[in-house]
Formats: sequence, structure tokens, C-alpha cells
Amino acid sequence: MPILPVNQVSALSTGADLWVCPDLQNSNWTTQIDWYLNHIISNSELYKTPQMSQNLKGLLFENELVFNDISSPNLDLLVACPHQLPAKWLLVAPWNGQIQKWSNRLHEHWKKLNYPTMRLFLPKGISTSECSREWQKITEHQDFTVVLDKD
Repeated sequence: MPILPVNQVSALSTGADLWVCPDLQNSNWTTQIDWYLNHIISNSELYKTPQMSQNLKGLLFENELVFNDISSPNLDLLVACPHQLPAKWLLVAPWNGQIQKWSNRLHEHWKKLNYPTMRLFLPKGISTSECSREWQKITEHQDFTVVLDKD
């Protein structure tokens, strides 16, 4: 099945279990979706992982204890949103300016969620054909919808 474009009128309607969008700075759609989610996306961008104090590091060292840092460098945000949006999940994957790397990240998340139906809100300046070309390099499965960024 081909990648199907969705018009702006139908973009926020039912039709996919997983919605994927870039960060707030790279998509006008993400800003609108953030409003429906009570600003979860914008609040998550402000979150900073707490750092261990020097005093605590010193105590660990003195007592020969090891601390395993479990923080993740992954900046992607997965939100369960069946009551706020007509989708089960929203994945916010910050746009890194490289369609190939961004598509690979999206595919990994999509695979971990067991290949749900997907609607992809493209970053500013990315066309459906660019998305399709990169997606074909990753997988043969292209049965999802895309929404171009709005002006």
C-alpha cells in the first residue's frame, strides 16, 4: 500500500493509532496538538534531568559505591492520549534535519509498538515523496498516512 497524504481538514481526525510529529520548532501541527494535550509537549521540552550533586558523588566514592546512571539520551516523547486525541499514542520525535536518521528512529519506535496504524506529521519543508523514498529504504511496509506541515 502507498503512503497516503491526508488533507489539513482531516489531519486531526480518526484513522491511525499512532500519530508521529516532530518537535514544536519544526512543525505547526505539533503546536496545535500540544494544545489538545494541555501542553505536555512544551512542558517536556523544558524538563531537565536532575544531576547528582558533588557531595553525593564524593560520598559514593568514599564508600566505594557504584552508581549506575539510568538516564537516557533519547529525547523522543511517547504519550498515551486516547482521551485527548483520536489516537492511542503520540510520538514526538525531535527533527534532526536528516530525513534518513529521523525515519530510522521512527521505524524503531513503530516496530517496538508492534506496527500500529500510523499518521506521520512531516517537518517543515519535507515532502511526501522524500518521506516515501526514505521509508522504502527501511521497510517495504508503507501503509500509513502523512500530513504536510501547514503554513
